Amino acid sequence: MATKRKPLLSSDFSKGEYSYEAKTSMWSEEKTMLFVDLPDGDELNQWIDKINKKLLWLDENRETITQAVTDSKVFSDLHIWTTEAVTAEDFRAGLFISEIGFSFQWKQAQVYIGCERDYFGGHIICLYLDEQNKVTGCGLEG
Repeated sequence: MATKRKPLLSSDFSKGEYSYEAKTSMWSEEKTMLFVDLPDGDELNQWIDKINKKLLWLDENRETITQAVTDSKVFSDLHIWTTEAVTAEDFRAGLFISEIGFSFQWKQAQVYIGCERDYFGGHIICLYLDEQNKVTGCGLEG
């Protein structure tokens, strides 16, 4: 399913202490924080097309991303965190992207995923993607 998303412009970002920061919407949900870490000496406008392509991929591939989470140890260990019987379908339906971190120096994206129900006691799911959008890791942080 193709998503119509308005591309971000360099002017949509502010310069934070360690990265460029912006807000965007993912999966038709609330605002998602975006953090972009660039290689030393690079300017944001050099990377804006790559940022928008990655955001489009993330927005269009909700099923792929949520399936990767339920295929991971995060979901298989859910019984450690809750006594509720939670189906994979119900779990995936409650996932949302809270924050995205792009590190072009390290050639990876970190996608921080929250749950509508706080199954993990305030912890957040972190999914790591390489340049080809292949999942290279998934775990809890916080």
